[in-house]
Amino acid sequence: MRLTAGGWASLPLSETTNYQFNTMNDMKQEPNQTDARGNELNPVLWLGFFKSNKYEIMKTFVLTVSKTFPKSHKRAGQQTWFVEKINEAGMPISDEPIMGKKTHTIRSNYEFWEKRAKQINDGKAILSIRYWNGKPYNSKQVEFCQLSQIGVQKLTFYNNDINCPYVYEEDGVANYPIYGIEQIAKNDGLSLSDFKEWFKHYDLSKPMAIIHFTSFRY
Repeated sequence: MRLTAGGWASLPLSETTNYQFNTMNDMKQEPNQTDARGNELNPVLWLGFFKSNKYEIMKTFVLTVSKTFPKSHKRAGQQTWFVEKINEAGMPISDEPIMGKKTHTIRSNYEFWEKRAKQINDGKAILSIRYWNGKPYNSKQVEFCQLSQIGVQKLTFYNNDINCPYVYEEDGVANYPIYGIEQIAKNDGLSLSDFKEWFKHYDLSKPMAIIHFTSFRY
């Protein structure tokens, strides 16, 4: 983002990620996590704005969703329709039906996302939801949604069995969803078989984060 006479103007991602605030020492980018290949995970951008003649800072946390199934999935390369399911509108015509919505996404590292959710819900950050317009990590990201409020619930699996999920309420009480893994898969925008295939290589012994895009909670 760049401040102009008419307000904030969007910058290409390549400019945004390298943008530095040189007017104050503490207006710097937060170090990003990387995966085993050194690829950036959940990059943090900074937005600045004037309010009551005082310069303030707001973080932007980036979350990317896949437009196609990953190589490790049996449906590799096919459309997920995640963007359309999150937007709930403008669904393209397809040979395969686009059914349901995607009201949340599931990510590893619950503690990491719990901290980010608190910053977002406290008004100190926003969540920018994006997709890659080409090959992941080798193409530009396209933002299609911004959220100023999200929900995060801890998800665990009894005996590391994907068929036995436990979702924790905000007070920390474990709650077995009334519809079980089928409902979780549906709300994640996937069929049960696709959901299981998607998470077959995940370490189910560690708590995961259900990141809610709506007010719905288990």
